[in-house]
Amino acid sequence: MKSELPPLRARRAEAHKGDFGHVLVLAGSRGMAGAACLATLAALRSGAGLVTCATPASAQTVVAQRALAAMTLPLPEITPGELDGEAATEALEPLLARCDVLLAGPGLTTQEGVRTLLASVLRDETFAGKPVVLDADALNVLATLREQHAHLLPASRTSILTPHPKEFARLAACELDEVRNKPQERGMAFLSGKPGVTLVLKSHATWVLAESLPPWRTPLAPNAGLAKGGTGDVLAGLLAGLLAQGYRAGDAARLGVYLHGLAGTACRERLGPEAMTAADLLDHLATAFATHRTAE
Repeated sequence: MKSELPPLRARRAEAHKGDFGHVLVLAGSRGMAGAACLATLAALRSGAGLVTCATPASAQTVVAQRALAAMTLPLPEITPGELDGEAATEALEPLLARCDVLLAGPGLTTQEGVRTLLASVLRDETFAGKPVVLDADALNVLATLREQHAHLLPASRTSILTPHPKEFARLAACELDEVRNKPQERGMAFLSGKPGVTLVLKSHATWVLAESLPPWRTPLAPNAGLAKGGTGDVLAGLLAGLLAQGYRAGDAARLGVYLHGLAGTACRERLGPEAMTAADLLDHLATAFATHRTAE
């Protein structure tokens, strides 16, 4: 197992925050600020040096209060809960220039303003060389723009997509049973001609797939305690934070899935599968990092 997982990167004692990357989290909405909080806090817990959460103005106060170590940017809305896509794109541009990785999707909704914003960001030529993690609603928006995948997922960009089976079935335009019965085959078929994309196909046994890597499935036992809302937001934030620190996409994906699973195991052992929540995963990421470091 150790040979399949990258070691944790050494951190110099004299390092500064700029050495560990800047994650821009585009997430949340009115009523779903929690998703933005979980993803942002997970990016911080991953070891990223800086994290900024760009979220609709009606959700910004909640995120700022819960994620004290992160910066926040309130995105303009037409009315509370309705994002102004064009104005939000303009507001986000300076941050796109400064960040190292973009995570988009948790709790973002698929409303028209969000579709406008995501399409503009992913087509932005000045941002085209930077890695992205697309999760949740970003994947649902991407599914509606299927004919534009070549432009939104260019070969020059490193992208990690993190769908659960239903999201992947929409994204790949296939039947849900096909995804559940043949996840590796359907995943690799989707990745054909997409050399920059790494697929994290989430399930009780998550697969990490890419054209240039051997297929990898988590070695950890299934954990029913992870079948809770928000656990995917934590995984997405963790993946983005690892990318920001310089891990290659395949390494970040495998390591992130494994650390997330270890944190889930620690949660289950301490709290039980019924009582554990996505927020508890954040507090057990330290245990996950320590466990993996000890095994290296």
